[in-house]
Amino acid sequence: MRLKMLGFCCLLLLTVSCRGETLRKFLSDAGIPVASFSEAELAEQTQGIFTKHGEETIAAIQHLHADLLTGPIDLLEYSQDQPVRRSTLALTPDELCGGAVIDFYFFDGYTLLSTDITPSAECLLILDKDMKLVNKLYGFSPAEVVPHSILIIENMIHFAPVHPERLQLTDVLTGKTQELYPPKDDVLRAKLALENARHMPSQDTCGQMNDPCDPQLFDEDIRSLATDGKGQFAFIAEQSASHATQAETPPETVASQSVFYLYKLDRGVWRYCEREADASEASSASPLNLNAAAARCKPTLLVVPDLSTAGNNPFLPH
Repeated sequence: MRLKMLGFCCLLLLTVSCRGETLRKFLSDAGIPVASFSEAELAEQTQGIFTKHGEETIAAIQHLHADLLTGPIDLLEYSQDQPVRRSTLALTPDELCGGAVIDFYFFDGYTLLSTDITPSAECLLILDKDMKLVNKLYGFSPAEVVPHSILIIENMIHFAPVHPERLQLTDVLTGKTQELYPPKDDVLRAKLALENARHMPSQDTCGQMNDPCDPQLFDEDIRSLATDGKGQFAFIAEQSASHATQAETPPETVASQSVFYLYKLDRGVWRYCEREADASEASSASPLNLNAAAARCKPTLLVVPDLSTAGNNPFLPH
């Protein structure tokens, strides 16, 4: 399972995240003029992120007091042909979505701002063209797969024995969601579950290690997702089952596999196909080549969501 990392002055794609610097220094790094800010504001300690979107620089800033977040999230928009535009998201650190700002995403006329909840959970704030909050989603790594709808990896309970990542499709306008991964009666996931069952510790050991010892529960890490934005996407799922048999001893992997999945929207219905991933696909950190991926199999299996791992998402209605 990936762990989200909040660093200082680290570069992720085009987005820069910094901690513990004055607003003046932040604005200078972002290339945003300071003329519209007071000296008192410029001296404040802040952290934030900024990114280029077309000709515009977009920034989200949070204020710090004694190294702790305080106050709402301030948004800035700047381009050379217009003055700095300022707005505020009335989210404070004591709110669920008021954690540290992480990244920006852009699609279909909307801006998504992600904030930290836990190392296994994020909030996605959906902002319209005027940077007004229109919706909140709970997940991370958003990708547009059909117009107005994005795919997100669902949040998980961080302190849990297993972390099975799930995929959810969300209409950003209505908030309507649809579970897409994992699919029910998945042959390759069933294969891994069978192997997991063969290596299951004793019930006594399971109890001592706080291990659910359910063959159907194992770690699932979604990687290399690629989409055409028109109803087709592909990804690699790293699936692995591990168990600890002694206290203070790391769990031992007893079964693992890499699986290629291809999904396609067919006349309003999602279908999928799957294949065992080859070594190059499994080892790559880059998105799949969707044209090449589409030649691997034809999506004919109806997607019926498997809700057996839904309990690992504390934000999913059950």
